[in-house]
Amino acid sequence: MKYSNVVSPYLDLNPQANADRDAQSQANYMQAMLQISSLQQKSLPLNHYLLQLHKIVNQCMHAENFFVAIYNADKSQVSVPYFVDQHDQHFDLATPVDAQEFLSNSLLGYILQRKQPLLADKAKIDRLKQAQVLSSRGTDCTSWLGMPLIHHSQVWGAIAVQSYDEHKHYQTCQVPFFQFVAEQAATCLYQHIELTQLKDYQHQLEDLVDWQVDEIRILKSKLQKAS
Repeated sequence: MKYSNVVSPYLDLNPQANADRDAQSQANYMQAMLQISSLQQKSLPLNHYLLQLHKIVNQCMHAENFFVAIYNADKSQVSVPYFVDQHDQHFDLATPVDAQEFLSNSLLGYILQRKQPLLADKAKIDRLKQAQVLSSRGTDCTSWLGMPLIHHSQVWGAIAVQSYDEHKHYQTCQVPFFQFVAEQAATCLYQHIELTQLKDYQHQLEDLVDWQVDEIRILKSKLQKAS
């Protein structure tokens, strides 16, 4: 997978200054990764987990605009349980919608279908639109970084950040860190879905037991009347 070459506007021509900045960035990434790993052990509700994850990511990269989507391939539905965006916050995406609405012409659909990350600046996004791979959806961003959430070789959703600031572009060096974020989020999302399905199954069993008890009670009543 080739990523767009986006040069940081804050690049210092002093090699030592660059080295010091790189070392600090690596330290920030390592600290964030430790915090995310620790977060995995807390068994938080999904919305609380995603909020904390967002805060951690925002500490070491521009992540003011951040979202996590769930993709249900069996039902062909997409929902977005966590969505923070400085321009398009009014969108109501929590309720599951037909996946084709996203799969056909959005950046989210682009990575869900290809099962690959995407790092794109405005020029690349414009090229994808001209090729009719994408259509305009919401406010145009200047930089976008998204990852599919994959667990056990299955795509369960996606995670992405986007920037509207011409001076804040995502870079290739940030991809490995965000890939780690995606892997951790995928594990949490998978566990949440498994737990939800288990609870649904338990409720179905309880309903079945209740129905059987009611049927037995009705049958006993009929037998008593018949005797």
